[in-house]
Amino acid sequence: MREVLPTSLFAGMLLLFMVGLLFVSRAEETADSIAQTTMVTQSHSIPEITSRSDLAEMIRAAKAGDTIELPAREFGYLKLTGIHFAEPVIIKGVKGASFSKITLRDVRNLHLQNITVRAGTTSNHLSDFAVTIMRSHGIKISDSNISWSDDGDWGNDGTGMTARLSTDVVIEGTVFHNSFTGLVVRDAGNVSVHKNIFRDLRRDGINVSGTVGIDIDQNVCTDFHPERPRDHPDCIQFWNDTAIQSNENVRITANKIIRGEGGVSQGIFLAGQKPGLPHRNVLIEGNLIQQGMGQGIFLRKVENAVVRNNIVRAAPPVEHTLVITLRAPLKDIRVEGNKAARIDVAPEIPASEVLLFNNDP
Repeated sequence: MREVLPTSLFAGMLLLFMVGLLFVSRAEETADSIAQTTMVTQSHSIPEITSRSDLAEMIRAAKAGDTIELPAREFGYLKLTGIHFAEPVIIKGVKGASFSKITLRDVRNLHLQNITVRAGTTSNHLSDFAVTIMRSHGIKISDSNISWSDDGDWGNDGTGMTARLSTDVVIEGTVFHNSFTGLVVRDAGNVSVHKNIFRDLRRDGINVSGTVGIDIDQNVCTDFHPERPRDHPDCIQFWNDTAIQSNENVRITANKIIRGEGGVSQGIFLAGQKPGLPHRNVLIEGNLIQQGMGQGIFLRKVENAVVRNNIVRAAPPVEHTLVITLRAPLKDIRVEGNKAARIDVAPEIPASEVLLFNNDP
């Protein structure tokens, strides 16, 4: 007589058989996945970078989201043109990775991190740049070091960096030094200059014209070396003389402008000669200015501005008393909560255009 298995025992055996099949199937899928991952890793393996041409070739072959790590060596002058990434590609240096110059022209979504650019000498102070960003988008320079010659002669240095006709540019955590001027931003849009140090310069730290949307925040300017009386450097200067549009939507906040061991400088300066291009929608707030050359904060040709909670103090030796200066034409200016020796308002400015509140000497 055939023995019949109990229903419960049969069901249990069937369940174990099905679980076993599922385990084998999952194991096969995992093995396939590992094999595919290995292939992807191998296809993106990074060869050794031994020259500037190796680096340029690797950048052109990079995929969106890649990080290229640089070894400690000198790469010379890096020029990149017409390279577009859908998402940022990062070029990350280690200590000792350096360039003589960098030019980015028509480049999109490239980040340079922890690099050194050490240019030599030049006689073209205002038109020779250690780093050039031109007609580009989504460029970020961070945690880097940019300078010209370290020979104590600021007369043979060029400008640290220019960002021109470019958008979505971030300059962060970078030291600009031993240069004629630190950073020049021209005819650009949506620019962030954040937590940088500008030191040992002959002229301006940050020079801006024709830019819509710029945030200058928590930077330090110190140790200027002007050739007086010809030079009168500003930590932050906005102008319009050759601009193609007004400076608009400007935030200058929490910066420190300190005399240090260098010569005198001015603080924050907004002016210009070109008609029809005023500086619009400006906030100057929470800045500390300790210098010795007159114009702590200077406004001319400005519309819709708030100057609030700044400290403007003289640092000896003083050439001129440090003050907040307002000169015509101005429109819709509010000055409040500042500490300064004096607020100097030109008599021709209508009282309705400048409102003063709670400012202390």
